Amino acid sequence: MTILILEDELTFSYHLESLIQQLPFSVYVQAKLTSVQAAIHWLENQPAPDLILADVLLQDGLSFEIFDYLQLQTPVIYCTSYQDYALDAFGSHVIDYILKPVTADRLSSSLDKFARRANYFSHSAIQNKQADYIAVSKGAKLLTVPTVSIRCAYLKNQLSYLQTLKNTYQISHTLDELEQMLNPNTFYRANRQYLIHRQSVMSVEYLPARKIGVRLNTDMDNLIVVSKAKSNDFLRWKGFK
Repeated sequence: MTILILEDELTFSYHLESLIQQLPFSVYVQAKLTSVQAAIHWLENQPAPDLILADVLLQDGLSFEIFDYLQLQTPVIYCTSYQDYALDAFGSHVIDYILKPVTADRLSSSLDKFARRANYFSHSAIQNKQADYIAVSKGAKLLTVPTVSIRCAYLKNQLSYLQTLKNTYQISHTLDELEQMLNPNTFYRANRQYLIHRQSVMSVEYLPARKIGVRLNTDMDNLIVVSKAKSNDFLRWKGFK
């Protein structure tokens, strides 16, 4: 999970970062900015974070101006001393509104809420196949995995998993749901157990009965079998026909 902190008090900004590092979340703070103009410039030139932690009042104006100017829909948690702005703050992209002082427990509750919303956002993308990340769990940690980093998804012992280049994560989605959430030009449902990324295909071989065997460039060395009925469709998807 990537986070951008917008806070004009540097001491509190570092305090927030310290609280985040104490929580059971895998988080990278991309930047800590103190003004509306600095935030607009940064967001126009950098990949959008998964989440923004923002004070309402920054050095040169209200942080609402950033979202209005950029038409930004990145989820945000407000951490502020200004109770009067609570009603103005809430919109579809607002996860929570925390009044200072911010405690680790209160922040953890808000991040839990964000993780649940991230899972909802992924489900809501089923209609347009535009999920940018998938909510996953690894031990006690709640994470979000960018879809571009997924090498494959698979079913094992009735549980669904995502495989990236370096890690494996359990997910709550079924492979049927995940298939609908991902771009069909990039991901292919090889069989009931595997959903594979185009770039993860290392080799393809013909098998008896006109089936196809696929090996991936991951640490899984098992042969993925594509049925005779799907073999031509798979070869067209991969660009062999």
